Amino acid sequence: MSRQSEKRHASALRPLAALFSLLTLGACGESSVESWEIFTVENSHVREGNRLFPDDPASALGHYDSAARELPSEGGVHLNRGLSLLATEQHDAARSALLLASEAGNAEEVRADAHYNLGLSFYGQGDSSAGEDDHEEAQRLFREAADAFRQALRMRPGHADSAWNLELALRRIQEQQ
Repeated sequence: MSRQSEKRHASALRPLAALFSLLTLGACGESSVESWEIFTVENSHVREGNRLFPDDPASALGHYDSAARELPSEGGVHLNRGLSLLATEQHDAARSALLLASEAGNAEEVRADAHYNLGLSFYGQGDSSAGEDDHEEAQRLFREAADAFRQALRMRPGHADSAWNLELALRRIQEQQ
């Protein structure tokens, strides 16, 4: 597989990951979300952020920031913040939010999604570093991506997107050597 098609595939998964997370972590009160029991209380900021995210992730971020202040221990809020930050290409801040979502004590689904999206963030930055011929940094970032995808697979065995992206990251590590 060429680098260009690898890049296309990795970036094509980003919206799917965000959409999956938002659908499963959406506003409480929806019957499909109640069964997940991810949020312990309904929050209007989460609901509004979820409404805005598909078309305007930057505006959604403001609502997720407010929700995070009100619900600092809700991993789903940090996951949604991380996804909005990724969508606006704020990788360092996104990784901080995703790391909060990946902490023990959060729902397993949230933690698995957080690790998966951490992998996407590291992979995307690794791809940029490789394009700038910073092979050492690219290799470091691809290793971080591979670690995150491995963790996502440990939490969600058989997840095809995590397995695929792990393989891509491992190939990119080899290319950068």
